[in-house]
Amino acid sequence: EHYQKIRQALSTDGWFAVQAGSVAPAEIHLHVRVVKTLQTVFSYVNSLKPYSTSYTYPLGFVVASNKKFSPTPHPEAIDHLLAEQTTGGLKVIDGISLLGMLQLPLNIRQAIARENQIYTMANPPK
Repeated sequence: EHYQKIRQALSTDGWFAVQAGSVAPAEIHLHVRVVKTLQTVFSYVNSLKPYSTSYTYPLGFVVASNKKFSPTPHPEAIDHLLAEQTTGGLKVIDGISLLGMLQLPLNIRQAIARENQIYTMANPPK
């Protein structure tokens, strides 16, 4: 229900991004359930595993939209877009690093495929 309200607030080209727990094996259940929940609301949902120096465990993020996007963007196109849309230079992300964030390890892909629980207001994360 919460994500449905977010979807309604977005423009047709809008994107939603959320930090969705750890993707460490012992804690991955929260992340994969957020992915599954978002898949019931949005047409396109991608899990990301970005490089993070702020935490001692691997974080998982999820981006969702009703506008199609590719989990295999062309690094050169991303570099061009970043050059046009940002200022000051970026130190961690470029086209190649974004491509890497979108390529999930096998264990995460398998966990998402196996999961069938979704979160609702009546059945929230615990």
